[in-house]
Amino acid sequence: MSVSVVATRWGAAATFVVLAVAGALIGAASVRILFSGTALVLIPWALCCLAIGAAIRSRWLAVTSAAVFGFAVAAAFLVGGYSGGGPMVGALPVFAALALLSAVVAAAASLAAHAVASALRRRRLERR
Repeated sequence: MSVSVVATRWGAAATFVVLAVAGALIGAASVRILFSGTALVLIPWALCCLAIGAAIRSRWLAVTSAAVFGFAVAAAFLVGGYSGGGPMVGALPVFAALALLSAVVAAAASLAAHAVASALRRRRLERR
């Protein structure tokens, strides 16, 4: 069952919830498991955003779903990795800004992947 089938059967809200939970789990796991302390942690996140863009056939749904995923993965990573001396409340505005930036970058990556996947689908249909 492809992502587009799930999206049309249950609606965009279910897609957002699934990708938000997946993003939060991947972000939390990235704190300790994946390349902790390096920028290499961004590679699996980017691959997920590219996969979202390529798999979902609706451009709007692909871009917004990737933005939800990007926000969730960054927020979970930042909150999970916080080890500051003060209360986290002071860091939340910075975390929110970084998570919003992550959402924008995820949406852009998804849009690029969606454009490439759509062009490849059209080319395949023209050859038939």
